[in-house]
Amino acid sequence: MAITKPQLPPKAGYVEVEVNGQRRYRSIETGLLLGEQTAETIRTQRDALLSACDWTQMPDSPLSEEEKAAYQAYRQALRDVPQQEGFPETINWPEEPKTGSFVE
Repeated sequence: MAITKPQLPPKAGYVEVEVNGQRRYRSIETGLLLGEQTAETIRTQRDALLSACDWTQMPDSPLSEEEKAAYQAYRQALRDVPQQEGFPETINWPEEPKTGSFVE
């Protein structure tokens, strides 16, 4: 599923700066450009998704080999999110595998 974030004017807490001839917005608090903050936020979300399925790769995981392989592919797709074309404005989040009785 592709999610495209529209470029909105910044809220309070940003200053307008020029970077390579383009108008950008820098956070007063962090010093990061608006797109950099978005990328950092997305990486944090991605890291949380990876952590939530760490258990699937443990030796004592109750998953079948096929289910473990599906999670390996999912985890690799999560790690590849920052390399997607259009990152961080457009993200194609991978779908978590559906596995036996562990589906909520």
